[in-house]
Amino acid sequence: MKDARLAPVVVVIPCVPPSTNRIWRKRVGGFYLDEPAQRFRRAMFVTLKKNKIEPPDWPYFCVDVVIEPTIRSGDVDNRIKTILDSLTWAKFWKDDKYVAKVSCAFGPVDHAGRGKTTITISPMKEKYPATFF
Repeated sequence: MKDARLAPVVVVIPCVPPSTNRIWRKRVGGFYLDEPAQRFRRAMFVTLKKNKIEPPDWPYFCVDVVIEPTIRSGDVDNRIKTILDSLTWAKFWKDDKYVAKVSCAFGPVDHAGRGKTTITISPMKEKYPATFF
């Protein structure tokens, strides 16, 4: 019998994260997040609350992301920070420093909709699971 506390958490956001290359804007007094980044953060927060997704009590996390954009553009790696920061902002975890492993890929293009981001979060026992030395 599997332990339900260790089951992966799947979060489906009905939009695509913007690239971190373009999310920070400057104005008098400092920097701020642009509207697409704020919209993605709000979508993350609403999705977690609406689906009653509670933060799991895991020491570390493995995050697997599939982004289904409306058009194929940009680099997939520039989307990761927006996703992890949005999960932190929505209080899914205390800090993204507890993420031990991340994978991110583009899925099929969603020509008909707004795009979609599927995030699968699994438990990890340690922060440095791979030793290369």
